[in-house]
Amino acid sequence: MNVEQLAVFKIGDMVARCALLEPHIDYDDKIPLTDGHIDLYSSEKTHSNATLKGRVNVQVKGRKLKPGEKTPKKFSIPRVDLEGYLSMRGILFFAVFINPKSEVRKPFYCLLNPFKIQSLLDKMDTDQKSVGVALRPFPKDTLKIEAILALAHQTQGESPAFKIDRSTLADISALTLYTDGTVNLDAPVTLNLSETDFSVFIETKGGSVAALDGQFTITPQSYVGTTTDLLVSCGEFTFRNPTRRQIDSETTELELSPGLRIRVPMNREADGGSISITTRPILEDRFNDLGFMLECKDRGTFLINGHETKVMLHPSDSEAELREHFEYLAKLREVLVAVGANPTLIDLDDVDPRRGKQLFHLRRALLDKEELTHQVDRPGRLLQPVGEWNLELLVLKGETPGLWKYLDIFDPAIRQQFVMRTEDELQGERAFRVTPYDLVDVDRLPTILNLKLENIVDAYEEISEYPDTGWLANHFVLHLIQASDTCEQRRSEFLDAAMRLNDWLIEKESELPHHLINRCQIVCRTGSLTQEDRVKVRDLRRSVIQLPAESSQFLEISCSILLSDFEEAAHLEGRFSDKERETFAGWPIFTLWTILDEQRQ
Repeated sequence: MNVEQLAVFKIGDMVARCALLEPHIDYDDKIPLTDGHIDLYSSEKTHSNATLKGRVNVQVKGRKLKPGEKTPKKFSIPRVDLEGYLSMRGILFFAVFINPKSEVRKPFYCLLNPFKIQSLLDKMDTDQKSVGVALRPFPKDTLKIEAILALAHQTQGESPAFKIDRSTLADISALTLYTDGTVNLDAPVTLNLSETDFSVFIETKGGSVAALDGQFTITPQSYVGTTTDLLVSCGEFTFRNPTRRQIDSETTELELSPGLRIRVPMNREADGGSISITTRPILEDRFNDLGFMLECKDRGTFLINGHETKVMLHPSDSEAELREHFEYLAKLREVLVAVGANPTLIDLDDVDPRRGKQLFHLRRALLDKEELTHQVDRPGRLLQPVGEWNLELLVLKGETPGLWKYLDIFDPAIRQQFVMRTEDELQGERAFRVTPYDLVDVDRLPTILNLKLENIVDAYEEISEYPDTGWLANHFVLHLIQASDTCEQRRSEFLDAAMRLNDWLIEKESELPHHLINRCQIVCRTGSLTQEDRVKVRDLRRSVIQLPAESSQFLEISCSILLSDFEEAAHLEGRFSDKERETFAGWPIFTLWTILDEQRQ
C-alpha cells in the first residue's frame, strides 16, 4: 500500500471536483517542502492564463492508522519545515489517515498562513524540534473547498516581518475580513488563529494595503445597540428613545436608562422577560427607575409604543426593602417639587438621613399646611440643607400659640412684603421695598433650589413703583451671572433668568450702558455676539470718554473684553489703582475675561 500516493489521490480527487480549482499534486515527494500546488481560476468554464487568479502551495501527508487507533486531532510538523513554509508565504497542509483494512481515507487539513506559522514558531522553545498543529476535517462540499483555497490564497499577503505603526491605525479607511465561510457573524465572535482561519486587511486613506495580525472581536450592530424611537411606559413612568441591543438569538434588551434594563423574548408571543436595576445616585433617576420596576412587578406588563408586553418578575427577598426605599424617594421628591426644586440636582449620596427626616417634617407644613413647633421664638428665615443644596424658607407665627407656619419664601402666593433697612453716614437709616431675591446671600445663591426664577420679572415688577427697584434688579442680574459661573449644573437656568430680568430693565429704563454690557456678557457666555451687538459695544467704547472718569474706565475695559481686545483690556487694567483693581476683579465681566482668554488659548 502506497500511503503517500493514496493520500495525494484523495486530495486531488476532491479538489478536481471544484469548478474553480485545478490540482497539480505529485506523490513522488521530490519537490522540497511541497507536493505541488492548486491553481485558482475566476472562470468555471475556462482555465487559462487570463482567468488564473493565483495558486496555493500544498503539502500532503499520508498515514496508516493502527488497529483501534482514533483519528489524531493534531499532526507534528518539524520546525525547519515551518520556517520553510514561512519563506513561501504559507502553505495548505493536508493529512490523510488511512484505515489499512477498509482503505477508508479520512482527509484533514490545516491552513498554515504566515501569521499562524510565526505564532507557532514564537511559542516554541529554542531546542524544540517540532510542534503539533490542529487539524480540521476537509469538507466534501465543493463550495466549501473553494472557500478554503480562496482564503489560503488571500493570506499570502500577510507579512509577519512588517510591523504596522499605531499611527497608521488612525488613518484606516477600510477594514476587510476574509474567512473560509465558517465564521458566524450574526452573533459576537472572537477570532484568533489558533481556533479560526481568517485574515484581516486594512486600507489607509492614502491607498496602502496591509494585513493586520492579532485577535479580533467582532460585534454585530444589533448586539452593539442602537437608539430607538420607542416610547416605553408603565403607569406614570415613561422612558423615551431607549437603546435596543440583541443579547442572543432569542432575547432583546432595552436599556431604558443607565440604571434600568429590560430583557424580553424576540418572539412577542413567548412568556418571560426580566428587569435589572442599578441604583443611580440622582434622586429623579432612581425614583423613575425603581418606580418603573415596581409598577411592572404589580401589573405584570408594560407598554412599548402603546402595545402591551408581558414581563414576569419573580419574588425577591429585597422587595419589601425596595418598596420602603421607593416611598422614601417619593416623599422626598414630593417636598422638593412642591417648592419648585429640581429633583435632577439631588445626589442622594450627599443627603444626610437626618436632613431627610427634617424634610419629611417640613412636608406637613409646606404641603398639608400644618403648623409646627420651632426651635427659636421669633419669626425669620430658615435655611434647610438638602445635600450640597439648600431651601430658603420663611417661619412665621401660627394661628395656634406656640406653633409656627413654614412658608416657601419665593412663593408669590404667600403675599408677603419684604423691607430692607440700611444705614450710612450720608443718608442715615433707610427702609425700602425689596423682593425675596434681594434677601439671598450672594455666595449662597447658586445653592438655593426653590428660587422659582420663572417669577423673577414679576417679583420686581410688583415693586417697580419704588425708586430703588432698578438698582436692586441690576444688582441681581449681576448676582445671577456670577451664580452661572460658579454652578455649571444650573448655568442655563441662571443665565436665562439674568437675560429676562435685564431685558425687563431695558424695557423700563432703555438700553443704558450697564444694561448693554450685562446683556452682551450673558450672550458671550452662551455663544458669540452678533455683528449688531459688536457695533453697539464699539460705539459705547468711543462714547464713554464723555462720562465721569470712574464710570468711563470700567465701561471702557468692559467693552474691550466683550470685543476680545485683550491687549487693550490689559493696558486699561494697568491704569487702575489697587482699590479699583480689587473692585473690578469682583465683577462677572472680569470672570468673562478669564473665560474668553482660556478659550482663545
